[in-house]
Amino acid sequence: MAEHCTFLRNGSLSAIVGDDTPRGPGGQQYSGFWSLLHDTCQASPFQNSASGLVAYTHRGTQPMLNPIDGKTAQLTCTSPDPLMTTRGTYTLSPPHYIDYRYDVVFESQSGNELPPCSSHGWCCYMNSPLDPSIHFIENNRWTTLTPHVHGAAATVLPTNLDASHHAEWECRAGEDRFIQQASFAESFSGHTFDYPFYYGLIHDMVFMIMADCHRDFRFYISPSGAGYSCIPGKTSPAWDLRWYIWDPKPKQQYTLNVRIMFCPIRRGKVSQQVWEAWDEFHHLKPPH
Repeated sequence: MAEHCTFLRNGSLSAIVGDDTPRGPGGQQYSGFWSLLHDTCQASPFQNSASGLVAYTHRGTQPMLNPIDGKTAQLTCTSPDPLMTTRGTYTLSPPHYIDYRYDVVFESQSGNELPPCSSHGWCCYMNSPLDPSIHFIENNRWTTLTPHVHGAAATVLPTNLDASHHAEWECRAGEDRFIQQASFAESFSGHTFDYPFYYGLIHDMVFMIMADCHRDFRFYISPSGAGYSCIPGKTSPAWDLRWYIWDPKPKQQYTLNVRIMFCPIRRGKVSQQVWEAWDEFHHLKPPH
């Protein structure tokens, strides 16, 4: 019988990674991190009835879970449209990191051309933060983006992005850019990022996402994407991310590396703490 979840432990972190088997009111869709705990914080940053770092290609598609060892697990899935195999590898790394590698291989299809752009997204359904805001660097200054309405002003684009690497919806002009289109993420926040990372604060912890890709990376938020909050009068946000593959070729592997930091806040030194984590990561995985 196939396993639906596995327990991981390394450094200060422990986690449960699982497939998208139904386990709550959302039905069959929530793969990825079912739970994540730090030794100093016994509350998961992810919504208990949902999950964290769940790939769009691995929700409702019955991905296969493969436990590698006590600190690493993989989810693999083959999707029919376009025919491609995707694999997400989740590794807990000391002292308080998650290293995630996402690999995509497009299969050749007789008579069918691959799309000019392949979009891959991930949801992080957060668990009741006091503040739904995220923080990042824009034009050499720290910037805070606070979501107010689901589907409005959601996405942050790279700074100085050339026109040839805008998704179709990103090419809209005027006020239309800020209004939701096909999905809630397809609305521009009016902000850009200088470096491919962002962070939020949750349960007195820093939750930070970093990527090794700048031009093709995006992040976007919703004030209520995760639904219920244990804080009266509030909802839980989604702090999500996206990656574009331009002009994909069959039989070629494309890879995105993401690192998550989940650790206690350094009071009065959060900006320094975040920058040090980014500096360490981008020397390991230089942005491209």
